[in-house]
Amino acid sequence: MATQIALPVRPADDAVFANFHTTERNAACVARLRHFLATAGGSLLLHGPAGSGKSHLLLACAEYLGDDPAWYADAVHEGDTILRIIHYPPVA
Repeated sequence: MATQIALPVRPADDAVFANFHTTERNAACVARLRHFLATAGGSLLLHGPAGSGKSHLLLACAEYLGDDPAWYADAVHEGDTILRIIHYPPVA
C-alpha cells in the first residue's frame, strides 16, 4: 500500500466570514458562530460532512480574533478538527 505524502498546503489566506458561501442550509450555523465570537463564553461544536466549509469557518474565526490562521490550520487533520476556541471579551 502506498504511503500518502503530506504536502505543506494551506487553505487560502482569504478564508473570512465575508467570502463564506452562506446558504439557507448553513445560515443559522454561521449566525450562531458569529454570535459566539462576539459575545464569548461557553463552548461551540461545529460539525458537518467533508466539504461543508468547516475549515473555512475555523480560519474565519482566526481572522476575526486576530490570530494566526496557520496555527488553526495546523489543528486540522484529515478534515477533522478538535479545537476549543476560548475567547474572552475585553474587560471594560
